Amino acid sequence: MSQAQLAGRDLSDSYISLIESGRRTPSPTVLGALADRLDCSTDYLRHGITETTLNDLNTRHSTARRALYAGHPQQALPELIDLVASHDLRALPELHAEVVCTAALALESRGRFGEAITMLDRLPDVRVAQVDETADSPGSAVLRPRPAHGQGSGPGTLSGSPPPQIGWERWATAQVALARCHRRGGHAQRAARTAQAAFTVAATAADQNDVRATEAAVQIGGGLAEAFSDAGELLLARQTCARLVRLAEHSGHPAARLLAYQHTVQATEALGDLEEAAHWADRALQLLENDENLRAAIDLRTRCAALLLRVRPAQAERARNLLTQQLTRTALLGGTTQALADLAEAELLLDHPEQAAAHAREALQGADTDHLGGKADAPADDARTPGRPGTDRATAQALAVLADACARLGDPDEAITALVHRAELLEGHGPSRQAAQAWAQAAHLLDTRANHLSDHDQRRRARFYRRALAAIGVHPHD
Repeated sequence: MSQAQLAGRDLSDSYISLIESGRRTPSPTVLGALADRLDCSTDYLRHGITETTLNDLNTRHSTARRALYAGHPQQALPELIDLVASHDLRALPELHAEVVCTAALALESRGRFGEAITMLDRLPDVRVAQVDETADSPGSAVLRPRPAHGQGSGPGTLSGSPPPQIGWERWATAQVALARCHRRGGHAQRAARTAQAAFTVAATAADQNDVRATEAAVQIGGGLAEAFSDAGELLLARQTCARLVRLAEHSGHPAARLLAYQHTVQATEALGDLEEAAHWADRALQLLENDENLRAAIDLRTRCAALLLRVRPAQAERARNLLTQQLTRTALLGGTTQALADLAEAELLLDHPEQAAAHAREALQGADTDHLGGKADAPADDARTPGRPGTDRATAQALAVLADACARLGDPDEAITALVHRAELLEGHGPSRQAAQAWAQAAHLLDTRANHLSDHDQRRRARFYRRALAAIGVHPHD
């Protein structure tokens, strides 16, 4: 078919030439018209991939992801690694990035952090310009992409098409995973540098009123604040959260605001500024109550309610009732582990240690279910996946509540066991002040359990204190 025939009456020969040379990117309307004239799908015209091939790639990825989320990364990895190397998949940048993130998560869950980092490092850059989807005429929709690590166009694409790149959402997910793998691999400073560089890129674009970039900046910035907090850079963590809030509120986008409030709650709570954390928790709850599109943010709602309960005792009954209501909702939507952990903490703060211990044990049973066989259909960015921060955070919280409740109920042995499990779980994510605190609490309980410690308990106490120091990067000589 000649350029004139392909152009038809609504386009010009020169515009078709510009598309083929890669100097113009057609809008979806134009692409659809060209696909009709060439009797092919828009996916084939854009990427050189047939619908049958695309469906096969999606099916293979879904099957591997279900295996991963069912707690079987060793079964998922071979298929995921094969998919990542697929030439067909490389022609689909968004799907390729999604598969890479899933494969990196599988490697991370097996403790293969270096391999996960290498895989994530090879992803294309984020798009720095967007197609003008309202433009249907020549001279519109100019795209000026950065090089994407040498990746070319698929066999069926228009000749000279620009190299593939990924959108802000997928890129941000990859950058957060990259920083997390550095941190879990024991390189906290490198994790902070990675997150800082990515945050700068996204925040710069967000300053130009790019809503997608704003959401990416908030997502990455939350991880950056957490990295600063873990590294003891508390002032930097607070400053990062303040910038997140400014970016999100300037954009006016509810999802970005909610994410910024969530990260600020977590950071200020970790810093020990509970009143400030409660302020942002209240802001988050107001946003959740007023925006129907955010009703699914159950974990955040329960976390904020539990925080308000601790900081503002006058609202104890309101917070507890909200947590109880949320538990019913989470039974339908998933995430009961976090809801039960928050409710257990609420009961403890209301001085109900028996109920607190019961809810904490139930939360721990739910966490085991999630890890061994649940949530097979969880989305790629779901926090309740094996070895992911969401599950571990809820489990660690439940163990802390159980330890406190058992200590109040006169059962120091179970309290010590819960603290040891909590510390070991937190250590799995790298050096942690919270892990150090759990080891120190376990040692203190041994001190208070009896007037005279046996030789065995003295050795345990010494080991707990050494582990506490090691958790914050101090390794004393024996």
